[in-house]
Amino acid sequence: MHSVCRWTPVAVLPFLALPAAAAAQETRVFEHPEHPVSIEAPDDWETAAWPGDSGVFEVRAPDGSMRALLWFTATEMDARRYLEKMIGMKPLAPTGEATRREIGGRESWQIVATGAEQGDAGVRETLTVINAGPGAPIEGNYILQVWYPEGEGAALAAVAESIVGSLRIGSAGG
Repeated sequence: MHSVCRWTPVAVLPFLALPAAAAAQETRVFEHPEHPVSIEAPDDWETAAWPGDSGVFEVRAPDGSMRALLWFTATEMDARRYLEKMIGMKPLAPTGEATRREIGGRESWQIVATGAEQGDAGVRETLTVINAGPGAPIEGNYILQVWYPEGEGAALAAVAESIVGSLRIGSAGG
């Protein structure tokens, strides 16, 4: 069972820092305030405004150990090329090749990398770029970044994957 929470400026998903406990927790759907994008996370996660950019929303575990950012970029680059561009701009080292997957019927590309993100050193990040696709107000991509301490292993990787898997473009939960 989940409830719906509408974001205002930028929101932080509090579901990222709870490895095995996340699955047993109540969850809720968080909707982006400016884009038709939602994500499901544990009910005790927190949302926060992203300084200077209401188009970005951040969600994090109550203790700050996991974080997720979801945002949109207007671009003519397809999802794979934009992912490659992002990896080249960040102090992150991919742990393997980018993989193609479908999220909400839209092409997306994903890669896992290690390094530093937003001042957090020693992180493992799942970076996913999703083509906005038909019905988007403008051409572009949605970007979902989920990161957590690198040494935390498979439990947090599973939480990160569940966050990516919960992403919906369109109405909440649909």
